[in-house]
Amino acid sequence: MVLGTLLVAVILANVILTIISSQSRLTHHQVSRIQAHYAAMAGVNYALEMLRINDPNWLIPSSPHNLCNGCAAPADINEPNLPASVTNVAIRVIAPGAGTPGCDTTAVPSVPAGVTACVQATATYTYTP
Repeated sequence: MVLGTLLVAVILANVILTIISSQSRLTHHQVSRIQAHYAAMAGVNYALEMLRINDPNWLIPSSPHNLCNGCAAPADINEPNLPASVTNVAIRVIAPGAGTPGCDTTAVPSVPAGVTACVQATATYTYTP
């Protein structure tokens, strides 16, 4: 009877530890995704500021600009405050028009009237369980 009770307790403890471990991994992944989302939003805000001050490097059409931590390329923007999980934020300023994904002036909902550029940002993040 004691051995049976002990076996049930060990199995139950093992199940609980597995659930806790799984939840920890899922939480870490969710935090990495949220950090990547806000890093991309920071990239959009950065691009909007560069457009506001008429920085010639951000004219339309542009090649992607990259925010990264410890960039090697001189054209990239070194941002040491990026979270460790975010490896790169690619920012692109494009002219709106039909066929431009996410910036189609013919689609509904569409780009608001008077907007002459769209900013897209994509964050790349790593997740190591």
